[in-house]
Amino acid sequence: SDTRDGVAIGLLVVVVGVVGIMVSLGELLVEVIPFLVVFVGLAVWTARSASRSARWIAVALLMVFLGLNSIYASGDLAHPESAYAFIPTVVVMGAGLVTVVLAAMSALRHPATGRRVWMAAGAGFLVIAGASVIAAVRVEDAVARSGDAVVTAADFEYPAEVRLGVGAGVVVENDDASRHTFVVDGAGGGALEVPAGASSRIELDLAPGTYRYYCDIAGHEAMEGTLEVS
Repeated sequence: SDTRDGVAIGLLVVVVGVVGIMVSLGELLVEVIPFLVVFVGLAVWTARSASRSARWIAVALLMVFLGLNSIYASGDLAHPESAYAFIPTVVVMGAGLVTVVLAAMSALRHPATGRRVWMAAGAGFLVIAGASVIAAVRVEDAVARSGDAVVTAADFEYPAEVRLGVGAGVVVENDDASRHTFVVDGAGGGALEVPAGASSRIELDLAPGTYRYYCDIAGHEAMEGTLEVS
């Protein structure tokens, strides 16, 4: 039926969206591969069978999948200016939620129309994606001042050591397709948000010494280094 086809399409859109996220990150997310394989199988089963079991299984697994990934998705969804991460996340989470609703309605034999639901969802996505692109274009890169240290985030890594003069600032250049943060704890430290593909500047008031800096985004725990202030 039209609704069953809509559920199958939704499952495949989730799979394609996750693959897009992995491509943008340049990383294979091994923990989600089993979900993707099952979603493809469920899409085929749903499209070919009138059994309600497939739809209920899709509802259950999608809710588990969305719940497990919500901690990562929430940060990306809060920053539309990082379009490379924001748009695929909207696709995955939005398609997942729409598919949950469609699958439940189909299993309950509700006379929903999958085609109309996806047309409305697609229109909404285009509006959101357009707004994200505009927000990304409007991001202005920071300019380093005399004495500033320049830190480059690339391949989800920060330099192990950065030397900084007392009273100087730090310009963080983000070469990744994901947003990052630059955090220095303690007196005179601070936190900086760095959109994907952009650069931001932070002024620090640190006394001479050694300080840890890091990205505090979930999943980016390996991004850390030390500031040597003198």
